[in-house]
Amino acid sequence: MRIIITLLVIFLIYVITKSLLAKKVRGIKKTTNKIQYCKHCNTYVTNKEYCANNNINYKNCENYK
Repeated sequence: MRIIITLLVIFLIYVITKSLLAKKVRGIKKTTNKIQYCKHCNTYVTNKEYCANNNINYKNCENYK
């Protein structure tokens, strides 16, 4: 009976530590987009949408007002 209880305790500790470590790894993999103010679009946009960085004519930009 003691063997079964110790095995269950070890298994529970394993599951708890595995889930805690997995959350930390997922948090590291996330990438954040830098947000910049575009004076042509008059809005805050991500780096991918920024007119000057992508050599886009600002009048053709989808955020241009």
